[in-house]
Amino acid sequence: MSLLLGTWQVRATNIPLWLSNERVAPAIAFELISDAPLVLGDDVSWHSSDGRREHQLGVDRWNGSDFARRGLGRRRLRRSQWSVVGSSADRDILVLRLTGSRSTPPGLDVFVRAGAEIGDARTLVAHSATALGLSAEDFASLTWLDRP
Repeated sequence: MSLLLGTWQVRATNIPLWLSNERVAPAIAFELISDAPLVLGDDVSWHSSDGRREHQLGVDRWNGSDFARRGLGRRRLRRSQWSVVGSSADRDILVLRLTGSRSTPPGLDVFVRAGAEIGDARTLVAHSATALGLSAEDFASLTWLDRP
């Protein structure tokens, strides 16, 4: 799962959490906690409406088919499931599918690795949607975010 490690910027999504003006420039950073069993630490971050960078920390445990995420601290009761549905050959674009939770409906995020020079992400994803695990309906459901 070295593919996941590092910092990723959300470039497209259909998850309402990222589509409001309350959370801008969302990103996630993954670090390896353990490889047997596979456990990742994550730091989901965004700019709030007042410009402050906000963070939500979590732990992601591989259960054989997807990751089970549990928030830390005040958000420890927030849980979700997610999986990688595709990545680009150069490993700079990543698509995650969330199964949803009490607070978040199911959806998709398209990530670009922080610092990657990929050009027009929307065009690249459109031309390789199937390889990235996206159906035509999935692609049409995405809202493309302004570049952070």
